[in-house]
Amino acid sequence: MLRKTTRRFKLSEVQEEDGSFLGIVSPKYDYQLAFELNCYLHWNLVKSCGLIKFMYVQDGDYEPDYFIASLPELETSLYLLENRQYAGLIVPALKQFDYFIVISGSGAPQLSGELKSLLLKSHFIENCYPLEDHHFQHINISQYV
Repeated sequence: MLRKTTRRFKLSEVQEEDGSFLGIVSPKYDYQLAFELNCYLHWNLVKSCGLIKFMYVQDGDYEPDYFIASLPELETSLYLLENRQYAGLIVPALKQFDYFIVISGSGAPQLSGELKSLLLKSHFIENCYPLEDHHFQHINISQYV
C-alpha cells in the first residue's frame, strides 16, 4: 500500500528553492481571477485547501482556500493566495496587494519576469510587483510527495 508523505516548509524557503513572489492588485474575486488567469495564460488553477497554514493566527493554524496549478513542462508549481482572508490579512505589511502568486520550482526565475509583463498587459490586473521573500516567513506549505 502506498502512503502519501507530507513535506512541510516555510513559504520563505521557496525563494531558496528557485522560487519567487508576485503581488497583484485586482478588483476581481478569487474565483474570477483564477478563471481569467486560466483563460489568459492557459493554466489549470484549481481551488484547494489544507496544504497552507498561517502560523500567526491566535486560535491555532488557519488553513485558507487558495488556487494551485502545476506546469510540468517548466517543473513549476503556482499558488494564488488572496491577501484578505477570514482571519485577516496574510501579510499585513503588504495590505495594498489583493493577491499573491507564489512560483516555486526550477522554472520560477524564467517564468517570474515573463509573467509580470504578461499580467500587466491583461485587462483584469491593475498592477503587479515582484516581492521579497522575508514577508512570507510565517506561512507554511505542506507538499505531498
